[in-house]
Amino acid sequence: MARNPSWTRDELILALDLYLRERRVLEETDEQVVELSGLLNELPIHAQRGVGNFRSPDAVVMKLANFRALDPQSPSAGLASGGRLDREVWASLAEDPDQTARLASAIRAARATAAPATEDEDGVPEGRLLFRLHRARERDPALAAKQKAEVRRRVGRLACEACGVEPTELYGDRGRAVLECHHRLALAEGVERRTHLADLALVCANCHRALHSARPWLSPESLRDQLRCRR
Repeated sequence: MARNPSWTRDELILALDLYLRERRVLEETDEQVVELSGLLNELPIHAQRGVGNFRSPDAVVMKLANFRALDPQSPSAGLASGGRLDREVWASLAEDPDQTARLASAIRAARATAAPATEDEDGVPEGRLLFRLHRARERDPALAAKQKAEVRRRVGRLACEACGVEPTELYGDRGRAVLECHHRLALAEGVERRTHLADLALVCANCHRALHSARPWLSPESLRDQLRCRR
């Protein structure tokens, strides 16, 4: 028998936001539960939506009960069948309802975007949709060209703002493609905000991956300081 796909971080953040707002398990007929069920069915995350009860109101209620089982403030035991990811999301966000609400709001806003799936999106604490949107902004070729032109005008050369490597010295004009734009804003910020050049930093692919690899994100300046200390 086919099974529904496991809950992703995006879905769990949305469910946790509802739980933290109500701090109880709601009925499957509750307006908020029905609304969340519909939203979860709209998210462009799963290649296959699963069986007929995919993220049904009953499934939402069960997930709220999973969070109640993790809640030390709850007078009831909840449903202790949640998985590892439930515990991770709870541990990282349950004590910060405001941040959870900001992430949930950003995920809701991002669900209508056409940003394609990208590498390294599994395990991103803020969820897949926000990471896809973030990477789409970073990869905007027009914005990258403007940023490189501005840096060359202001600094006179193109170099990674973290490690200092000048790819054009190694690869000639092809080295321009080695530098990527890194968006400084956190994933939950600026979803509806126009991207400005001041929001971007030019970094090489290796440093860019390093910046994205930890939470909270390092700034290019912090990574540069770490590299200097290691040298």
